[in-house]
Amino acid sequence: MNQAIISGDVDSAILADQSPEEPTGDSMPWTRPLHGRGRIDLAGDVMSGRKTLVPDMDLNTALDIAGNWRSSHGYPLSIIFASLRRRGKKIDDRALVASRSKRLPSVAVKLSRFPNMELSQMQDLGGVSSGS
Repeated sequence: MNQAIISGDVDSAILADQSPEEPTGDSMPWTRPLHGRGRIDLAGDVMSGRKTLVPDMDLNTALDIAGNWRSSHGYPLSIIFASLRRRGKKIDDRALVASRSKRLPSVAVKLSRFPNMELSQMQDLGGVSSGS
């Protein structure tokens, strides 16, 4: 597991797991961010309507950049999901674990509601939760 990918308070919980379960499935590679934070934040400004006349950045380009940024969080989310699922099953066989990514229209609305928020700093592009 690439330790640089995981950040925040979950570091010790994830890294303490002696047998990390890598996500499985098809052989499709994980999405990597294709743009720097400045371009990502500019895309957020265009999506939210904060900026309208931006050279070489129309709404479709902004949505593509934001979509790539959101998708690039898939790998860390899947690692946390797998770890939480494994830990939950140890406690209760009926434990439910779910993950989600924030939809791009919701991202745009949140950015427009919070004018000081930058897309590259948004804390809830995705999440994992559990219950039983």
